Amino acid sequence: MRFANILVLGILLLSASGCVFFQEEAKPSKAHAIAVWQHQGDTWDIWYSLWDNDAKKWHAYGGNASAALAADPGDDQDPDISSNERTAMAVWSKSTGGNSIYYSVWDGNWSAPARLGEGDQEKDPAIAMEPSGNALSVWVHGHDTLMSSYYTAGKGWGAPQRIQAEMSNVTLPELAFNTREGLYYLIFTGNNGTMNGAYAAAFGPSAGWSGVELLANDSLLDGDTPTGLRTGIDSAEGRDEVMAVWPVGQGKVYSAIIGSKSPSELDRGTMPDTAYDSKDVAAGTYKKEGTVIFKRDVRSPGNSTSLSSLAGDDQRASLAFIMDRSVPMVVWWNRVLPPAQIFFSYFEGGKWHGPEEIDPSLVGTFNRNPSITDLGHRQAVTNALPSCGNGKFEFPWEQCESGKACPDAGFLCKDCECKEKPFYRISCASNSLESAAAGANSFDPDQFLCKDDCSGIDPGLACDSASCTCKRIFPEKQGNRSCALNTIAVRSGGGNNFSNATMICRDDCKLADISLSCDPLTCTCVEP
Repeated sequence: MRFANILVLGILLLSASGCVFFQEEAKPSKAHAIAVWQHQGDTWDIWYSLWDNDAKKWHAYGGNASAALAADPGDDQDPDISSNERTAMAVWSKSTGGNSIYYSVWDGNWSAPARLGEGDQEKDPAIAMEPSGNALSVWVHGHDTLMSSYYTAGKGWGAPQRIQAEMSNVTLPELAFNTREGLYYLIFTGNNGTMNGAYAAAFGPSAGWSGVELLANDSLLDGDTPTGLRTGIDSAEGRDEVMAVWPVGQGKVYSAIIGSKSPSELDRGTMPDTAYDSKDVAAGTYKKEGTVIFKRDVRSPGNSTSLSSLAGDDQRASLAFIMDRSVPMVVWWNRVLPPAQIFFSYFEGGKWHGPEEIDPSLVGTFNRNPSITDLGHRQAVTNALPSCGNGKFEFPWEQCESGKACPDAGFLCKDCECKEKPFYRISCASNSLESAAAGANSFDPDQFLCKDDCSGIDPGLACDSASCTCKRIFPEKQGNRSCALNTIAVRSGGGNNFSNATMICRDDCKLADISLSCDPLTCTCVEP
C-alpha cells in the first residue's frame, strides 16, 4: 500500500470490563518531497525523510522524523534522488572493499537496496526519472570514465555502458530529463588533457548518447568520496530548455542553457544547484561566503536571498520546487550542531521559513550531502498564484512589478521579469518617417531604446519615448522645418503647409533614407 493511504491503528488494552478497544491514531502524514542523505552510525548509511507541506513537518516510518533507507555493511555515500511525482528512486555508492552503485525505489515503501551493475570502482552516482517510471543513472568509474545504465519500469536495469568522453579526472555528474524532447541531459566536469572544463551530453533511450559538448573552461573538479562540491541541472516543463550550473575557478559560479554556448557568471560562490519553477524560470542555490544563497533567476542580476543565519559553513545545498512547482525548498548540511546536521528552508506565504533541522533527534551524529526531490504534486489554486500586473510585487515569483522597477538600470521590466536592455538604439526621427510610410508603428519600448534626435532637426520637436515618434511641442518655432517630418505630414494627408517665403527647410532626408534628398521648394523628400 502507498504510505499516504495507510491508516495506522493503535491498540489500547483496558482492564475495565475485560474489553479490548481499538483507538485510531492521527491520520498518516502526506509526502510532498523526499530528502536523502548520508548518516554516520557504525558505518555511513543512507537515511531519508518525507516532507508534509500541509502539516509542515518531516516524517518517516516508525513515527520518527527520519529513518534508515540503507543500513547495512559498508559505507554508503553520495546519494542522489529523483521522482516522477508518483514514485522516486535513490542511488548511492557503497564501499565494501571496492565501490559499487546501489539503488532503491520508493512507491509508498522503500524496496530492498540492490546493486546496480558489477563494477567495483564506482562512485558519485546521479539519477533522473521519466514520467513513465523509467530512469537513467550515470556515475564515475575509476577516475577517467563515466558509466550509465537505463532503467525500464517493470524490467530493471540494462547493462552499464561507457560514455565516450576522452578526458581524465571526470567528476560531479548530474542529470535532468526533458519531457518535451524525451531526452536526458548530463553535466559533469573533467580535464581534456589541457585544462579543466564543464561538459554536457544528451541521451535518448533509443538513440543512445550524443557527443560531449564543452560548456566552459576553467571549471572545478572533485574526485573525493564523498564529494565536497557539486554541479546542478534541470529541465523546463513548458519549453525546450535545460539549465546547467557549475563551479569555476576564482570562486565563481556559472550558468548556461544547454546548447546556447553562452555561459554567464551567476555570482561569486561554489556548490550550485538549479531547478525550474511553475513559470519555467530556472532558480538556483549556491554557497557564498559560507552561507546558502537562493537566486530567483540564474540568468538575471540581483534577486538573491541569504537562507541561513547559521554559524559555520553551509555545505552542498540541493534545490527542488514542490507543490506543483510553486514552493522552493532547499536542504543542506552544516557543522553548527556537531558533528553535522541537515537543515532546510522553504518559501511560502510571502516569506522564507527556516533554517531548521530536518530531524533534531539526530544532533550528536554526523549527517551530510543531502539530495531532495518533489513528490505528490497537487492541483494549483488559480486565485492563489502570483499574477503579473496586479500591482503586487510577489517575490520570488516576480523580479519586478507595477511600481517595482528592476534594481539594475540596464534592465527593463517585461512580464514581471528583468530583461537586459539592448546595446543599440532606434532613431526617433527615422522611426517617425518609417511609421508614417508603413501606416503603423512597430516600435516596442520593452525591446529597444529610443534615441531622442528630434530637436536636432527641428527645435520645435521632441521625442515621445513610448512611441519613439517626434511630436511638436513648441508651435512658435515652426519657422525651421524638417524636410523628413514635413514629408510625413504630406504623405499622411495633412497637406503641405510649408512656405518657402517664410520658413527654412532643413535637409535631413538622409537620416530616414540615404537614397533621398530634399526638394527645398516643397520641403519634401524625393528621389534625387
